[in-house]
Amino acid sequence: FQAPDIAGQAKLLQQKRQPWTPLVCLQPNGDMAPLFCIHAVAGNVLCYQELSRHIGRQRPFYGLQAPDIDSGAHPGGIEELAALYIAAIRSVQAQGPYHLGGWSMGGVIAYEMAGQLQQAGEQVGTLTLIESYTPEAVQAFEQEYLDKNLLPCDDGETLLLTMFARELGLDDAEAMPDQATAASGLTRRLDALFNQAKHAGLLPEDIDSAQLYRLFSVFEANVRAMNRYVPGQYRGDVRLLHAGSANQEYANGGWAELINGDLSIEAVPGDHYSILRQPNVQF
Repeated sequence: FQAPDIAGQAKLLQQKRQPWTPLVCLQPNGDMAPLFCIHAVAGNVLCYQELSRHIGRQRPFYGLQAPDIDSGAHPGGIEELAALYIAAIRSVQAQGPYHLGGWSMGGVIAYEMAGQLQQAGEQVGTLTLIESYTPEAVQAFEQEYLDKNLLPCDDGETLLLTMFARELGLDDAEAMPDQATAASGLTRRLDALFNQAKHAGLLPEDIDSAQLYRLFSVFEANVRAMNRYVPGQYRGDVRLLHAGSANQEYANGGWAELINGDLSIEAVPGDHYSILRQPNVQF
């Protein structure tokens, strides 16, 4: 984001390495209070690249990326991630009102951040959830998926790998293992997904399996954090943007019973993944 050309990237690499921070500046300009958007389950903020171009230059736009697993910095829970990210956003905005948002799992973390900020006596200006569902609603989706594909109720490994495959750009049919692969263990199934994604041109030629394992470890840690999270009540208004092509049964994302305020629900063109891509992202 800071250096979109080769020369700029080379210059950044030559500089003294700065301490890691979850805060990523996507768009630095503007005098208005910043907007902070939290990473989805993959852990990076690349999903907001197109959105950052449509926000305009009147309001700074920051993303919050997840810590990695190898360094031991990932705290393991939604509450702890939220506290870590609140400390980061306070480094650029000492006091509220804070403007928070997030796509998918990012909305769940933003929701927890908003609650923690309120408990600390801070004001939350806006809280926007983009195609974001409560853990309970997500578990309902997962059960439907298991039933539809005649999978055992405890087949968490297939669910995890299927979700990761979608993040790579593979569809469900490509992600579902054959009988031989299904019995081969997590590492071999991950290798099979890696080969499929490379064959489909979804990964760079020079990426190796070790890099994919690191991506998967962050993904897995975030999924497990989401599964353990029980959201509390929130006192305030919330704006929920959901994909127009999504199942309308879950249009409120499971949030309606948790919010003591106005829940504004708006449909946006696209599905769960294309909602943040062109041409849908402009809406």
